[in-house]
Amino acid sequence: GYVGLKIDLLGDEKGSVTEVPAGRYFNLSPNVDYQKFPLFVQTYVWTEGKDEGSPIDEAIRFQTSEGMQIAADIGVTFALSPEAGTAKELFLKYRRGIDEIIDAPLRNAVRDSFNRHGAKFTADEIIGEGKSKLIALVYEDVKEQFLPAINIQSLSYLKSPRPPANVIEALNAKVQATQLAIQKQNEVRAAKADADKAIEEARGKAESIL
Repeated sequence: GYVGLKIDLLGDEKGSVTEVPAGRYFNLSPNVDYQKFPLFVQTYVWTEGKDEGSPIDEAIRFQTSEGMQIAADIGVTFALSPEAGTAKELFLKYRRGIDEIIDAPLRNAVRDSFNRHGAKFTADEIIGEGKSKLIALVYEDVKEQFLPAINIQSLSYLKSPRPPANVIEALNAKVQATQLAIQKQNEVRAAKADADKAIEEARGKAESIL
């Protein structure tokens, strides 16, 4: 399930990278380093909380069209291409192991894409119907950037995107005000219906007396 890389750190072969077959290797030389690149499907999460992923805050933050900052907990599922030379190509490009590639180039690509596309949406859209469109745009961006070496299979929200607390309070107040207005309108309609009913009853009695 892994591809191994042998990296020469010193000597005439300094900087050379060689793929090695599966097996156990005892690294007794300070001149050599080994890296493992998994070929199986992996899932990683960037969250604000400490109960998933890293114990530090890794949530993806970006700005809306109004300049408001949004925080999002994001999960990514991916797999390295099984083709020979892929792991070596990744290491030569980034000079990092797979965990460091997830922490830096991959996360940076996701964050940059959210910033680029998030600026096209309002906070209301991102919290509401626009959030699925936004993450679809980011997914296509990141997938294209890392193919063919890394196949990004999915990118998803772990929770709904979150604006600052004061904005959430304002949005909740707006929803409550709208609901209250609708309630008042319904009460007015009911009162009018009751009044019309009373008028018709009075008219009927008057006609009966006549």
